[in-house]
Amino acid sequence: MKLALLSDIHGNYVALEECLNYIDNNHFDGVAFLGDYITDCPYPQKTIQFVKQTIKKYKTWCIRGNRDNSMINHKNHPDEWCYNSQSGNLLSTYAELQADDLLFFENMPIRDIVHPTNCKPFVICHGSPDNIREMLLPDEERSKEWLCKIETDYLFCGHTHNPFIYHYNGKKLVNCGSVGVPINGQTNTQFTQIEFINGEWQINLVSLPYDIDKMLEDFKTSGIYKKYHWWAKSVAKCLQTGIDYPLYVLNRANEIANNCNEQLNEQHWQQAANELGIE
Repeated sequence: MKLALLSDIHGNYVALEECLNYIDNNHFDGVAFLGDYITDCPYPQKTIQFVKQTIKKYKTWCIRGNRDNSMINHKNHPDEWCYNSQSGNLLSTYAELQADDLLFFENMPIRDIVHPTNCKPFVICHGSPDNIREMLLPDEERSKEWLCKIETDYLFCGHTHNPFIYHYNGKKLVNCGSVGVPINGQTNTQFTQIEFINGEWQINLVSLPYDIDKMLEDFKTSGIYKKYHWWAKSVAKCLQTGIDYPLYVLNRANEIANNCNEQLNEQHWQQAANELGIE
């Protein structure tokens, strides 16, 4: 039994297609998606269609992520999003979703137990099993607590975009990496492959080059630079470097705004981005 676990696509359908081609050509038995299918990159419908096509071809498990949850929350309780660097990313994505896309996300659980026939079961989630925004990291108390609490020997998650395998209490916590926006110093698309051999899951990170220039061209032609300006430029820089420029720019922009005793605005975003080498 060989399975692929894909997390944090963030609308990068070009990277996702590369992963799915690899899966098609290497005899996988199933695919688990661990959330954050959309936002950050343009044309969310393309990503959703690839996911739905995969569901038709493979035994598939789908978990909801925090970005997907934001779309559901906005439908039920509209936030004051607008086209700027702070919330334009979310608004732009939401504007392109259809009712059945939102229902697709709503029907996903935030955790699941995968138990293939004649294999050990494992838990999948986005952040943690009861909080899609929680960050589970190696050797931290919450990670240890979850490994003691879960009913299986394996817990697979995403959310932080940094892959790792952490051993504790005879169990394993695995972050599956990011398909669409990796921030571990790599620009390859990344997902986790597991294969049940000799009574245990053998875990390997798959890292594949893909056509980043194709995605960056979409950034230029889709209009997202106008809709979420410095955030979009930060994401583009991240795709080219594997460095978390969106977070660094956001933190610096907030710091500038606080130092000025002002509400965060586009001038703060621009100053922060320029300081970090984004023009």
